[in-house]
Amino acid sequence: PNLFIVGTRKTGTTSLYHYLKEHPDVVMSATKEPHYFSKNLPYHIHLYRTEEEYLNLFKKVTTEKIIGEASTSYLDNENIPSLISDFQPNSKIIVILRDPVELIYSMHFEFAFRGRVLEDFEEELAMQKKGESIINYIELIRNIPSVVNKYIEVFGKEQVLIIDYEDFKKDNQTEFVNVLRFLELNEDFRPEFKKYNTSSKPIFMPIARLLNSKIIHFLGGIVHHYIPGANSADPFSWNSQPFKRPEMPDDLRTILEKELENTRVELQTLLRKR
Repeated sequence: PNLFIVGTRKTGTTSLYHYLKEHPDVVMSATKEPHYFSKNLPYHIHLYRTEEEYLNLFKKVTTEKIIGEASTSYLDNENIPSLISDFQPNSKIIVILRDPVELIYSMHFEFAFRGRVLEDFEEELAMQKKGESIINYIELIRNIPSVVNKYIEVFGKEQVLIIDYEDFKKDNQTEFVNVLRFLELNEDFRPEFKKYNTSSKPIFMPIARLLNSKIIHFLGGIVHHYIPGANSADPFSWNSQPFKRPEMPDDLRTILEKELENTRVELQTLLRKR
């Protein structure tokens, strides 16, 4: 692989993955998020640990120019850019950035859908502030600018494309042409611009929590070890239904905007520099 869509979460990376997958000069990984370079992940439903497993995701490659994957966890750790560079120094990196407050709110429901956090946003934020949750949204979001800058430092500005989520959402055709130009591909190609990974919630929340329990993770790791490719399916998909996200309460928005003010400035600076 020589293309890595590294995030962030809930910014249209799934859609971009599918758009590129349709291009005749592109092969995208058989599983969208292999997370191969996220060595800090103890378990993920689509986690490929060995190089053999990972490269097997690209076995359909023939003469295609771009070979890519998309793993949003690649923005979680400053060590990952160097790991990717050691593997493929000529890689091209695509980052999609989004307003940090909106990102947290959208990301929350994704984690809730996976049964990893409380469904109530305010309660979950309170749990995180007390250190009683498996994740900390604020710390995760605050880390994004430094990791993006690390990608620029490691690969050089010419090998990193930064996209504004709002631009991509408003006019994904224009932004897709920019992607093709960045990848030096035929700019006349147009995929079917469908929306992917739209908002959803579990039909049965206890099942979502069970699927994310330690015992299921342990069993999933065993199954994956003995049945290659078994983790390509998404066990959460059958337990989902469309979901319209409620508006964020104004008081919570004000609190988050204050806490993430510096991060917002850093992200806007990165978008201006692109």
